[in-house]
Order: sequence, then C-alpha cells, then structure tokens
Amino acid sequence: MSIKNSITTLRGKRIRKNHKVMRKAFCLAIISIFLLSIVQINFINQLNTDQNPNYSNDSNKLNDKINFPFLSSEFEDLTQDPYTTNFSDIWKAVKNNFKSSLDYDRNLYVGETNSSGEIEDNNVYSLDNLLLYNSLLRQDYDGEKIIEAYLDLKDTPLYYEGNLSDNEFDYGFIESIDGTSGNIINTNRSLIDNLQPIFSLIENSGKEIESQVRNEVIESFELINSSAFWNDTDKGFYQYNSSTEEYKYYTLDNLYAILANLLIYQYSSEFPTIKDRAYELATETMNSLLNNMWDNTNLGFYLNAKSGWSGIGTQNRRKYLDVNALGIIVLLEFWKYDGLNNDSVYFLNATKLYERLNKPVLSTPGGLWNSSYDAFGYFALENWIGNLLLDQQKIDLESNAKMMYACLKFFEYTGNITYYNRAIDLYNSFEEHFYDTSADGYQTSKGSIIDPNINLQANLRLAESYYKAFEVYNSTIVDIYFNFTGAPDFIMNQDIINLTSNYKYKNIVTYPNGTIIDTIVYDNITDATINYIFRYPNATEIETLTDTITQNITRLFYPITDQLPFYDSYSIDVITNTSLFGFATSSITFNVISGLVNGTIAGLDDDTFLYQAQTINITLPITSNYNYNLTLNITLEAEGLSSEPLINITFNNNTQTKVALNITADFDTEPGLKIFHIIFTNASVTYLDVIAEIEVENALSYGNLIYDGEVVEGNFISISLKAINFLPNNSQSFNLLFSGDYILNQNNSINLDENEEKLLNFNVLAITGIVDDQIEIDMGIYKGNTMIYSEILYIDILQPFELISIEFPEKITQGVTPTLTITIQNNQDYNEEYSLIINGDDVDPELEELVPGRNKIEYKIIRLWNPYEIGEKQHEIEIEDSSENTIIKEYIEYEVQLSSFNLVFFYLIPIIIPIAVILIYKNKDIKNKLLRR
Repeated sequence: MSIKNSITTLRGKRIRKNHKVMRKAFCLAIISIFLLSIVQINFINQLNTDQNPNYSNDSNKLNDKINFPFLSSEFEDLTQDPYTTNFSDIWKAVKNNFKSSLDYDRNLYVGETNSSGEIEDNNVYSLDNLLLYNSLLRQDYDGEKIIEAYLDLKDTPLYYEGNLSDNEFDYGFIESIDGTSGNIINTNRSLIDNLQPIFSLIENSGKEIESQVRNEVIESFELINSSAFWNDTDKGFYQYNSSTEEYKYYTLDNLYAILANLLIYQYSSEFPTIKDRAYELATETMNSLLNNMWDNTNLGFYLNAKSGWSGIGTQNRRKYLDVNALGIIVLLEFWKYDGLNNDSVYFLNATKLYERLNKPVLSTPGGLWNSSYDAFGYFALENWIGNLLLDQQKIDLESNAKMMYACLKFFEYTGNITYYNRAIDLYNSFEEHFYDTSADGYQTSKGSIIDPNINLQANLRLAESYYKAFEVYNSTIVDIYFNFTGAPDFIMNQDIINLTSNYKYKNIVTYPNGTIIDTIVYDNITDATINYIFRYPNATEIETLTDTITQNITRLFYPITDQLPFYDSYSIDVITNTSLFGFATSSITFNVISGLVNGTIAGLDDDTFLYQAQTINITLPITSNYNYNLTLNITLEAEGLSSEPLINITFNNNTQTKVALNITADFDTEPGLKIFHIIFTNASVTYLDVIAEIEVENALSYGNLIYDGEVVEGNFISISLKAINFLPNNSQSFNLLFSGDYILNQNNSINLDENEEKLLNFNVLAITGIVDDQIEIDMGIYKGNTMIYSEILYIDILQPFELISIEFPEKITQGVTPTLTITIQNNQDYNEEYSLIINGDDVDPELEELVPGRNKIEYKIIRLWNPYEIGEKQHEIEIEDSSENTIIKEYIEYEVQLSSFNLVFFYLIPIIIPIAVILIYKNKDIKNKLLRR
C-alpha cells in the first residue's frame, strides 16, 4: 500500500466532522468528571503538600533542571533563565490583545497590535496560530496536547479541504482569514504554512511520537511532496500551491522545506515509510539552491527565482538577513550529516557567510552588522558594497531572531564561544531596543524604519530563538573529581580535599539511528560563580563555600579537621552559574576516616564470653597512618564492662602498636550481648573508635534438671538439678522457688561456695482436687528480688490406680480350676492395701498389697463339679482400696463346657443302662417264645 493510500482516511470531511463531534462529547465527559472530583483533587493536593514540603504540581518542562536534591532557597533564583523570563507576560498580552472575536474550539489570534494593545492587523494567519504552540507555548504542549490543538485548528476556516476525489491533495492551511467575520482573505496555501505542522507536531512530541501525530505529519508531508508544491523538474518547492506566480521559488521557503524534511529524517524510526523520500527532497532542494541561488563569488543566498531557477535580477540577488540566517542553519544541518568534517563545503560556506554577515555595514566589502544597535541590518546588495538604501538600514526583529538562531546552531555544532557571544549580543539588543514593557511584546523594527507595532509572527519567531537559547543555556554540566583514584577516604587532621571542577557546555550530536557524530564541549566558561555545599551523611548542611571561576578548571582545597566526625558518605553539592549559561549541579561523596587502623582483636573470638565479675585480656593491634607521632588516651566505654584507662600511649607514624586491655564484666551486670567501644582520644578529639562485642553470661547457672513428669494428686514430685557458681573468689546465695496453682509452693535458700557445683533435690507436693490432666510448676531462681532464670515444668496428672489387663479363660471345662489374673498399676509412691471381691464375696488372693508400679493379682476360682451346670456364666470383679473406695469394677464372661467324664457317667450311662436292661429282657422274651414253639 502506498503512503498516499494509507492516509486517505485522514482527509475525508465526514471523518473530520465525526472527530469534531466526538471531541465535543469527550470534552463534556471530562468536564463532568472534573466537576465531580475537583474537591477530592484539591484535598489530595493539599495532603501531598502537607506531607511533602518539596511537593509541586508544576509540570513546566523548562524547570526540569531544578529538581536537584537539597537545592536551598538561596539558589532558587538560579532556576530562571534570562530567555524565557518574559514568556508568561507576552502570552498574557497575546491573550488579552491579539485574541480574535471568532468562536471556535480553539482561540485564534490576529496578526498585529500597536503598543497600546489596539489591533492593527485583524487578519488571522495560519502560520501565526501554528507557530504559537512551537514557540511561546512550547513548554506547555507535549505530544498529547499539540495534537489536540492542531486538530482544533484544522476545524477552523484556516484549513481548506476541496474535492479530494478529483484531487487528493486539494487540502491544507490557507494563508489568512478575517479576524471578525471569519471570511477567507487569501485562499492561497503557502509552503511555509503547510511546513509548520511538521515542525510543531514533531518538535513538541519529543522522542516518542503518538500514532495520530505521526499520521498528521505524514499527511502534511504528502501535501508538500505532491505536485501542488514540488516541481520534480526544477527540483524545488513553490512558494504557493498555485504555479501562476512569476517568481515561483523563494529561497527562504525552500530552506524551511529542507529543514522540515531533515527533521522527518532525523526521526527515521518514527517515519520509516517516508524517511528516505524526505532526505531525498532535502538533498535535491539543497543542490538546487547551491547551484542556482548561492553566490559563490560574493557569498550568500539570493532572494527568489522564476521557473527553471531563472530571472534572477539585481533586486532578486539582494542578500536578505532572514534568508541567509536560515541558509546558515541549513548548511550546518548538512554539515552534521557530513560528519561535522571541518573540510566540508557546507561548513566552509556557512562559516564564510557568517563572517560576511558580521562585517560592519560600512566596511568594504561590507556586511550587515550595525554596532549602534548590536544587531544586523535588513539586507545588502549582491556584492555587499554600495550606498545604503533606507530599508537596508532597518533593524528587523524577525530577521535578527533567525540570525540569533543561526548563531546558537553554530555554537551547538562547534562549541566556539564567539557564536554564542554574538547570540548574547542580539539578546541584549532585543531586550534593550525592542522590548516594550507597556505592551509586553517586542516591537517590529528599529533603525531607519521604526515600526513600534507588536507583530505576532515576529514575536513568535523570537520566542522560537529564545527557546533554542534556553536549550543551549541549559546544556551545561559541571564535572567534579578528586585528584586521585580509588576510595574517597580522607584522614582526619591530616588530609586536604583537592576537588577539581570543570563547568562546561556539552552537546551530543547524533545521526537519526542514535549513533554519536561528535560530542561538542565548550569548557572555558569563566566569570562564573561556584558554590560548594558540604553536607553530613544525613544531608544536613555543614557549610557553604563560594568561589569565582576564573579559569576553565577550578580547584577547591578543603582541610579535613576534627570538626568532621568519622562517617561515610559525606557529600559536596556543587552548583555553578553565570549569566551566560544555565546553572549546573553535581554531587560527590567522601568519607572521613581515622589515620589509625585497627587489626583483629586477639583474645576475642566469636565464641568468647565473660561471666559476671570475670576478667578477660585482649590485645588490639593499631597501625598509625599519620605522618607524625600521636599521643593518645585509651578508654573503654560500655554498659556493664570496665577497664583501666591507658594514659599517654604514643603511636609512631607508619608503625603498628599493640594495645593490651583487661576487660571485666561487672558483678551485677545484666547477662547478654555487650557492645563496647575502645576510644582513642587526645583532649576532646576522638581519633579512633573501635567497636566490638562480647557475650556476658550469668556467674550463677544450673543444669541437669530432672523431674517426675507424672504424679498422682496428693503425692510428691521429685525434682533434682545441679547449681553452679562460676565465681572463683566469691560465694553466692540464691533462692529457688517452685510455685503453681496445684502444688504446695516452696522457697528454698541455697548457698554456693567459690567454684562450687551442688546437686539439689526437692520433693514438691501436688495437692488434691486437681481437675486438669496437666499442671504447670514455675521454677524461678532469684538473686535478691531479681529473677535470673525461670523455667516451666509440665507435669501430667495420673489416677492413683490404672487397670492394665484382666485375664480369664473364655471357656472352662467342668472340674478344671481357672485362674483370674489382674494386672494393675499403682501410680502412688507408697504401698496400698486392697480387697478383691468376686460376685460380692471377699476373696483372699496371694498378693497382699499393691506396691508402687505394676502389680499382678492372681486368684484361683473354685472348680465347677455340677455336671449339669454348663453354658454362659459371668463374674463381677471388684477391687477396693484400703479406704473401701472402688478402684476397679469389671465383669468377665466365660463358657462352662461339659467334661468327658461327666458326659459318660452323667449323661450316657444313665441312658445306656435302661436300654440294656430292656434289651436283655426283650431278648429273654424272644428266646422264651421260640422255646414255646
């Protein structure tokens, strides 16, 4: 798809109307949201302001550089550059005096007023209203805002759109409309008017260009690339879309076209589809100008030409300031793409032209410099010689503004201060001769033709140059560094900070792909002020020193005295400023260290500890890096530790000295980790503070704690432990307390001799009536009223007796004596008499008492002889203690089986005998009957 086709949808009237309706609806929605949330926003802003004294909601891009940490109020005046200081007043005057009566979404402004604010030119010009956002208001308009303003301007009569179906390039900004009626004054579409969208949209967007901005730029590019403006035969741009004018080609217009195309090429990554054609147009146009409009003999660009670059007469060969100022800018841009090679013809021509323009007007050959106004005249004749015409002597604001821009561009690419100084001369002239304080604007011309009116376009071109001056002004840095490499450590009372500062202008020039062409540096900024703000590590200000920069390199010598404690990360904030350049800031950190360096402490390992009242010997090696001998006192500072101070210890320079200390833990110090300081002082000056730590443990300790984990209420709990006195020369006494809700509390006084270890045994009574399964005993060891150890003992509560098992046969044969075996646990610590009751009858087992621990009760049950007592049987088993309290009550079931003997004699024989008798008699009866027969 071609570029032309890809942007067709951006040109339809219907789409533009839809855009307008949508924007109005969107604006209404935004206003509603704003009205609903304004209270909340104000509250949040107030909250931020209250919580953060540095809070600011000012998004002014000009003030980005002031965001330097800890910039105090005394330096606030440095944040205002000289170039934009009048911008707010001028804009206020534009709004009040230049605003037209036309009612559109975007205010439109007329061309000119007099010094009283009365309108002199009531026409609204497209260029003025486009240039406004790229000059005076540029600081307030980013990519999002500029596209909104641009689309609003396209919805006014300033933008023309014809029948696109007949001519796809029948669109663009016309020259002007009436400021009252809105009627079109000039329907011509000028080249410069339709180049300005490219400048405004790209330059206000920054590095990242939004898609809508990109599309509008492409649309403008397609227009100027079309036959409406571009003549592919002559390789030049028409001044107007109509080719009926006699003089079609104006150098100024073609120079602007070159700059617009180079700007697109500079943003190649954003415009991949048109970048190559843009560069081609710029190159072809430049070649045409150099071949046809450049005076190789006398230097300078001519004014205009007819078709085929012909018809350049005497008046056309005049050298106008605005044309040649812009010519210098374009030559320098091509020099940039030539790699800033000093042999480049572009650079040579730009340099020669600049030198020619700077010749005094009355010299032979002359130039345009007018020393009376410190500004340039309006134009010169072809050979720069001859009597001055009246309009030659005019000092034109807009032309000189462009020349100021050319001077700044020269300085940007060369770092030659001469060019910047000339820009300053022009600035001073504008402020002294042109600025009308009553009108808050710059008058149109001085010199031979005085025009006191305030022309909007001229003022905006000046604002454009001032903004460029602001960018140059703000491209300053200050490099700061110490006179050595490595860690910035300075020895107290010996070293001197040697800080070098280089206040300079720096500009990095790049190709479109980001490759650096060159880094332009001007490092001879003098007559500047440099401030050094010294700060503690917490940013508290120590002091501020001020000096004057008289050479490109400035050095600060600052002795490190004992007024600066030993800390890391002190900082020096350096602030430089001058009237010619913006202030620059930088910061560097340093450390204040001692010239005494301590080694590893001998006798103090990681596992070393002290008992209360114990003494330990340590040795601390100290190396002195001072270049003189030191005599110091050494003291120990710590809570709970003490040491005899060492007085008047000499440390020889560059020598190691071993310091021996005896450290004693106080008798009554709290056990725990102790941090101590070994401090080396002379009078009130501390030269070294060595910080170490040691664990202090209690001189009284205990161990081997053993106790019964289970107990029956009313019984004693056996507790034993070993108490240890670590003091070699002192005895100790303490109290051992056992307390709890379910015990009889004990308070035991214990004495231990020197270095004694004593085994202690205690019986603690568990009271009766305990309802819980577990109780707690608080064990505390006290020295006086101070508890030094505590521990909780957890004791499980047991029942006095616990049935382990009952054993009895499940089946018993008649005549067999079964044994009842009961295993029972006596959890008490004494013997217990008991009674065994079977089926309500006391029986007499062999075991007479239940001893502490596990007991086995055995009892033989009377054997069963009754042959007819068989089947399921049950016994009730009950055990009572000596107080006739039932300990156990259980039931056992068993089955009585018939014995073989009883089966035969009590069941079979009684049946067999009668049968046998019957059989015998029956047999006899049978025999008798047989005998009878």
